[in-house]
Amino acid sequence: RRLKNAGKLMKENKKEEFYDEVLRALWGYLSDKLSIPQSDLTKDNVETELAKYGVDESLTNEFMDILNTCEFARYAPSQASDAMDK
Repeated sequence: RRLKNAGKLMKENKKEEFYDEVLRALWGYLSDKLSIPQSDLTKDNVETELAKYGVDESLTNEFMDILNTCEFARYAPSQASDAMDK
């Protein structure tokens, strides 16, 4: 549902809102799947928990890269368009 909203924001070229929505969706998904409140999630404990669940390291790294890209794009809007297209 949130990613659908993110797609709408992307079509409207609302970059900051797009990245905020993608981040909310990703953190919300992790919170649900790992049974950890969103307020307690950090990048460090997410990596640890994903490893405990046997998630492949390359998939975990890719997920963390997506989180980093979204966070970077929120604070460096001049480069956000290229990342948003990915």
